[in-house]
Amino acid sequence: AQAIVEAIQHRSSLALPVVSAICPELTFAPSKALTDRRMTGWIKSFNHHTGYGFIVCPELQRTHGTDVFLHRAQVGGFSVDQQVSFAVFLNKYNKPQAFDLAPVSSVGGASGWSAPESSIAQLWLQPNAADAAAP
Repeated sequence: AQAIVEAIQHRSSLALPVVSAICPELTFAPSKALTDRRMTGWIKSFNHHTGYGFIVCPELQRTHGTDVFLHRAQVGGFSVDQQVSFAVFLNKYNKPQAFDLAPVSSVGGASGWSAPESSIAQLWLQPNAADAAAP
């Protein structure tokens, strides 16, 4: 067990395949992934014809050795060369993929991030009326 822990600490990209192999029902991402561990980067490319592009993020480049995949469903009104804050999950190929893009504030970057009203994170953070009414 210690060898697995050390391997994952050394190469975080191994975490998802290990968890998926051992207990696949636990591979759902926590909501904290959208709020507590946001990344920042620049949209490097986006092809509207193919529906995907990439975000340059030095931290994820060091960890995973690749740029961050950006799907058309997430690009919204952002464009190439724009700096963005984003949540990241590993896709089925164990590569980083951006979700919930938001503009980077001029004060504090991702560390000063708060969910815009239209973001998925903000919707998840809002209390559910049914939950509030529960005893």
